[in-house]
Amino acid sequence: MNSALATWWQGLRESASAAAGLLGGRVDAWTILAMAGLLCLVAGAALASGWREKQVVWMLPLIVLASLGPVVLSVASTTLGWFGAGFAAVAGAVLLPLATGLIANDATHRQPVWLLGGFATILAVTCCFFGFGFDFSALS
Repeated sequence: MNSALATWWQGLRESASAAAGLLGGRVDAWTILAMAGLLCLVAGAALASGWREKQVVWMLPLIVLASLGPVVLSVASTTLGWFGAGFAAVAGAVLLPLATGLIANDATHRQPVWLLGGFATILAVTCCFFGFGFDFSALS
């Protein structure tokens, strides 16, 4: 379990530093994606507070669960191998936008909910990439 928590912390730290890396001049797909997630968070929070959207509160558990993506992938990989990690990644990729859509359906102003849902999805992707250590070099 210590290794699962280590992947969580590494993923969260690297995801935040990737967004800061774009400001430092490092331009690649992951820094742009991390910065887009940060902009979604800032814009969604600003719009939600300005419009006083109450449904945004339901996005907080989704954001917490999205940040725990590396732990889920680590446990799934340990117990079920690459198939378990792949299934957990696909399930998360389907369930995060679905849950965001269900929450946004009940909101008065949907834009802040979708922006925060975009942040949660981007956070899950970048945390899992940096924390779990997906190796895409074998695919090319």
